[in-house]
Amino acid sequence: KKDGRDYAKMVGVVLLYFALIYLALVFIQFVAFLFPLIIIGGIYGVYWLISSLNREFEYIVTNGAIDIDVIIAKRRRKRVFAGDARNFEICAPVNSQEYKDFQRTNEKDRSVKTIDASSRVNPEDVWFLVGKSSLDDKRYLVLFEPNKRIMDNLHRFNPRNIRYNAHLGQLS
Repeated sequence: KKDGRDYAKMVGVVLLYFALIYLALVFIQFVAFLFPLIIIGGIYGVYWLISSLNREFEYIVTNGAIDIDVIIAKRRRKRVFAGDARNFEICAPVNSQEYKDFQRTNEKDRSVKTIDASSRVNPEDVWFLVGKSSLDDKRYLVLFEPNKRIMDNLHRFNPRNIRYNAHLGQLS
């Protein structure tokens, strides 16, 4: 789901395009032969940049290993996190006390990088995990929206640090 920053980026791209058109009109005697290219290329560039703001996240869980990919405008896929549930420090809902405790104890720690792989639609469905990524061996705080099957799989490999009750399908 798009937020205010995404809409501000869209407006910025459109304003930049109009500024480019204005500059081309001001210096028309120097760029007259490029003017059609500027118009058509600019429209394509605006379309490409705005459509690149459409992002989807895909969670892949296999035997306790989770991979999170971002799919940008259904054109490109990039892996943003890969980790093993056995190595997670904690995994719990964002609206839990564990999340508040983690934020309070790590508020000055700049070594923890944050990845928001959630849709930002329903905060009650968002979970967080803290662990090292196997991609670059850095420590991450990942916000994501797992379903019951994902949590069952992760919980099986690290029941102590994953705050999920597999029998009830909820926080333990």
